[in-house]
Amino acid sequence: MNINANLESIKGMAANAAEIAKKKASALAAIAKAKVAIFAEEDKIKKAEAELGRLYYNDYVSGNAADTVAYQAICDRITLSRNAVQEQRELIARVKEENAAQGIIVDEGEIN
Repeated sequence: MNINANLESIKGMAANAAEIAKKKASALAAIAKAKVAIFAEEDKIKKAEAELGRLYYNDYVSGNAADTVAYQAICDRITLSRNAVQEQRELIARVKEENAAQGIIVDEGEIN
């Protein structure tokens, strides 16, 4: 082989490695963004559950009938947040699967 052929081969391998690195970085960024969204939704769930508990306890202690309208509004918020968490988890799985299909292994441990 001549030098030009070797240089072209090396250049091709470098371009391929750069493209793989770019795709992997993009996948890791998408996963990191999804994890932040999951954390935010889980925080909303915890706050809503605490609010629901306080409301229920106040009704219980005061002997009032359960305010199902107020309970329902809080439960709806919890359900929305749980659905959002599930969507983000599905997004993470999709990103991993799409990259794996291209031979790119995305390890969440690489996210700092």
